[in-house]
Amino acid sequence: MIGPSTYLVSRINFAIVSALCIGSFSPISAQWTTEPSRQAIVQPVLQTNSTSPLLHHPFAGYSLDTPPLHYSLQTSASDSRSPLVAGLLSAAIPGLGQAYAEDWSFNWRSAAYIAAEATLWAVMLSYDHKADDQTAEFQQFADTHWDVTRYAAWIDANIGQLNAGVSTSGVVVSTDPALAPWDRVNWTRLNEVEEGIGQKSGTGFTHRLPHRPEQQYYELIGKYAQYGGGWDDAGTFTPADLLADRLSPRFLEYSKMRGRANDLYSTASTAGTLIVVNHIVSALEAAWGTSRSNRDLKARAEWRSIDRGGWSERVPHVSVSVKL
Repeated sequence: MIGPSTYLVSRINFAIVSALCIGSFSPISAQWTTEPSRQAIVQPVLQTNSTSPLLHHPFAGYSLDTPPLHYSLQTSASDSRSPLVAGLLSAAIPGLGQAYAEDWSFNWRSAAYIAAEATLWAVMLSYDHKADDQTAEFQQFADTHWDVTRYAAWIDANIGQLNAGVSTSGVVVSTDPALAPWDRVNWTRLNEVEEGIGQKSGTGFTHRLPHRPEQQYYELIGKYAQYGGGWDDAGTFTPADLLADRLSPRFLEYSKMRGRANDLYSTASTAGTLIVVNHIVSALEAAWGTSRSNRDLKARAEWRSIDRGGWSERVPHVSVSVKL
């Protein structure tokens, strides 16, 4: 037996608790299912004893038949998201999988991955462009100040100290100034001479010059003292200077120019590596976050009777369980 006001308050309290229960698990959508209910029926009670406690109860003379209550809440399978799809989306475009996991709502995680992607691409492209410009600059410098025919002539002039047993004939094949320096030498013969000198220890000849315009051509002439005699300010550069790394100002300036280009390329390469890392991390985080969101949620609500000493009161009880 409960009073009408107590019943009404109980129903209101239950509605509030149930609403809070549902709202606390947003955005998971759920479907309430209830057992067939019946309306509360208020019936008069015949009193045969004037001393009955019912006559002293505020709602004496009435009994309230409350309906049985049984509510259940469970997530729908359509609410879940695929961790695999989320991972693949973020692997393609970082942040996209995070948006998919949140019902295509771009949250701060999506924004962070997208911002990182845009920034890294901007850095990589910018530094790669700067490196290309620096490379074009040092290559132009080399073509202006380093001459392979001057290098061949320096070898010929110092062959007695380098390795007297090596012949330098046939290296320079033309003296026509209309031809570019790299078109006036026989590269095969030049490399044979370099090989012959290198067979004698202590000469400093450790490399063979690739044909211009290979990348190694531009690298070697500004990296190894062996090629110091080809610079236009080499002057009295000698085999002893070669072994002591006493290099001309042009050689040193060119070496710094090439070093700056390499540093720019290194920065661009690092940004490219971080782009790949951003894709991988975003994919893994999207898959993990989506998996966490796919929880098995259950809620149960029911009336429970509480003895109030001579009369009973039914109050709502809500229980929630989450399976991770």
